[in-house]
Amino acid sequence: PMQYTGSMMSDLGGSEHEARHYHGLGLDYIFSDLVDENLALSGVTTQSTTGFGGVASRAVDGNTDGYFKYGSVTHSAHNTAYNDPNPWWQVRMSQKEQPIGTIVLWDRQLQPAVDEIQTVTIRAWALPTGVFSLRVDFGENETYVTDEISVQAVTTTAAERRNSEVFGQGTGESVQSALEAIRKLGRVAVTRREADTLVGHVYAITFLGYAGDVPQLTVNWNMTSMETVGAEIDVDTERPGSTNEWYNYNHNSAQSRLYGSMFPCWVMVLKDDPDPMHFDSLEDALEASVWSTYVESAERTVTLIADKGVLGQ
Repeated sequence: PMQYTGSMMSDLGGSEHEARHYHGLGLDYIFSDLVDENLALSGVTTQSTTGFGGVASRAVDGNTDGYFKYGSVTHSAHNTAYNDPNPWWQVRMSQKEQPIGTIVLWDRQLQPAVDEIQTVTIRAWALPTGVFSLRVDFGENETYVTDEISVQAVTTTAAERRNSEVFGQGTGESVQSALEAIRKLGRVAVTRREADTLVGHVYAITFLGYAGDVPQLTVNWNMTSMETVGAEIDVDTERPGSTNEWYNYNHNSAQSRLYGSMFPCWVMVLKDDPDPMHFDSLEDALEASVWSTYVESAERTVTLIADKGVLGQ
């Protein structure tokens, strides 16, 4: 909703006042949003069941991010082992007969699959030489290190040369081979580009066989020896992988199960003491409501405007 005010700018003088006031150039309109307090943020939330840690309070935490993995999306236990055939969610306001105006619903979003990319940057004042090793820690005393890798190693197994006498080019000596020897990491793709500063290059490692967030690789300094003056090696995450198996295209589940949209649904304003647990059916809840509307489908966001004078929860 918007409001506007009009002015003939009567405080102007001289020719500008005459041009506006006497020659019909119109009013100066000032528009502003009529945005009131978000009552839901201070409300007390409950829901019929909770699945995957998606507690009811997430729906009114002020964060509208729709990806479940970021911890701001609620989730019932519908379609789980603890099946909830008629899921509901509610927010109770601090005022019993609270005037209700605009209701905005934000649906969750299906997160696209994202394979993690980490980079190993090797640079020096001159062409880098030497060897390095990488370490990955999965926690709970599960740590792996690679064999020595030449700082000039080829990127992939396809680029390896059988019987090559140059370390880093022979069979099993590529960056891909070294990392895939750590079976838990699965398949990787490796590319190489020039470094932005000094002399050197960047290995970009895409983890194709590890779904989700890959533990950060680190340099295993016990097996690293850089022979060029000013040499340095850094490992960074260029793109984090997505970790949520329930809303990720990486996994072999039907999209309808993964998505779990809140639509279609009924939206209701109930009287001063709403308690959905006391309703035997949807019909009972509708009968007890002071205002309701059915949302068949919508884009991610839907805005509803209650009838004027609606009071409730």
